[in-house]
Amino acid sequence: MTADIPTAAIYVDYQKAYDKVWHKGLIVKLNRLNISAGLLKLIISWLSDRYAYVVFGSSRSGTFPIHVGLPQ
Repeated sequence: MTADIPTAAIYVDYQKAYDKVWHKGLIVKLNRLNISAGLLKLIISWLSDRYAYVVFGSSRSGTFPIHVGLPQ
């Protein structure tokens, strides 16, 4: 930049990346990478049957299934 040469920069925000992971797509990609069956089963178990609810003030929603995003 001190030599007056144009400089390009790319900034990537990974903060929300884990919130957008599609479970079924992840499993397919991991399977295509030929990870071990035991590890794949563990990851499937880790992502399966996840539910969430929303609390706003003193109100609470019903539970709903989560198909996107990774547990953190």
